[in-house]
Amino acid sequence: MTSGYSLLSQALDRLHTIRTEVERQQKLSLPIIVQLKGTQPRLGQIAEGTVHLRPGQEYRFHSNRKLLGTQSGCYCDFGDWLKKLKPGDKISLNYGRNFMRVVR
Repeated sequence: MTSGYSLLSQALDRLHTIRTEVERQQKLSLPIIVQLKGTQPRLGQIAEGTVHLRPGQEYRFHSNRKLLGTQSGCYCDFGDWLKKLKPGDKISLNYGRNFMRVVR
């Protein structure tokens, strides 16, 4: 079985080979941009262990650490982050697999 590090190493080697060939053929410098993970908010305990949201369902994040999560909201440890959000902002969840939009 191949390790995660080995797979990453192979992918980077392949990327380097492709980049070098494109640069040679096109006679240009091709930069590579990497998006790194930023700070990730953590959610508090969920009373029933899991929450299933429907598209368009309102869900609230609270700053009260003692609040148990429900179908309508849960605690989020991101301090001032919640105060900086404004209507229309998107919140990325689950490493970008899901998104929520701020409505108020």
